[in-house]
Amino acid sequence: MAKCYRDNEALRKEVAKQKDVHKKYIMRLRKEKAKVLKNKEYLASPRSKTERLLRFWSTNSKQGKSIEKETLAKSKENKDMIVSYTSFCRLQPFWVLPPKESDRDTCACKLHENIQFIVNTLHRVKVLETQGLKEFINLSVCNSEDLDCMY
Repeated sequence: MAKCYRDNEALRKEVAKQKDVHKKYIMRLRKEKAKVLKNKEYLASPRSKTERLLRFWSTNSKQGKSIEKETLAKSKENKDMIVSYTSFCRLQPFWVLPPKESDRDTCACKLHENIQFIVNTLHRVKVLETQGLKEFINLSVCNSEDLDCMY
């Protein structure tokens, strides 16, 4: 019976020790969260990204260029300066969006691009007078609106 009490007491001490370790890690986590909240660079919400971008955007005409414009001007002056992709993405204006497939009104498949390459080559060797694919179609078919004539 005495051994049972000793084992229980040892387990209580171990639980108390683990609770202290748990409290220590909770305090570390709180300190790290406070650092992140203090430095808003780490926040990744769309609103904070927009606020950060607008913070550097100047609307005062006397003040001159914004930081993004100044960076662009410096990069044009100094061609040897290398800007990382991360910095490039960070400094681009927030209204610049990557292109979507729905934004295209042309086809970029292999078949149609190869025909355009053929027309370009024929124009280069002076077999055709036109370089555009639409002009080539109008020269080679009788009626581009008629499907029987096109196929």
